[in-house]
Amino acid sequence: MEVIEILLIALIMCGAGAFVLWIGVEENKQRLAAAEKRQKNSIEWLRKERDAARLRNDIAWTEQQAELRPLILETKKAILQGKADKRVLDAVFARRALDDVLGMNTQQRDADPIEAAAAKILEEIENRRADGEDTGDLEELLRGLREKGGKTREKA
Repeated sequence: MEVIEILLIALIMCGAGAFVLWIGVEENKQRLAAAEKRQKNSIEWLRKERDAARLRNDIAWTEQQAELRPLILETKKAILQGKADKRVLDAVFARRALDDVLGMNTQQRDADPIEAAAAKILEEIENRRADGEDTGDLEELLRGLREKGGKTREKA
């Protein structure tokens, strides 16, 4: 009986050890499953944060572009205006050079500014008359300039 008792006690001890080992394995499985779930949740959270950061960066970039757009347009307009001004100046200088070469310089550069303005007004009056438009206001302006020109010459 003693052998049977020893075997029975050994068997009970082995069973208890196996049970404890089985419980340990199951708890370890649960811990591993919980850690895996935490890791998946962490990865999911990081992906959402990355997407949110991208959206914030896109919004900030769009706002910066919106702030810069008027400045860019203003810069482009200034560049185009400068090019247009350069072309006009080139055309004026080319015309003057051509007039000088051909001897067709009908206008003196040192002319009286009042006389030059009167000549331009007279030319505009003629253009308007040719178009059949009213020239009364320009004729009054021309008379005033001629009177002022006469007074200026008398003072000189």
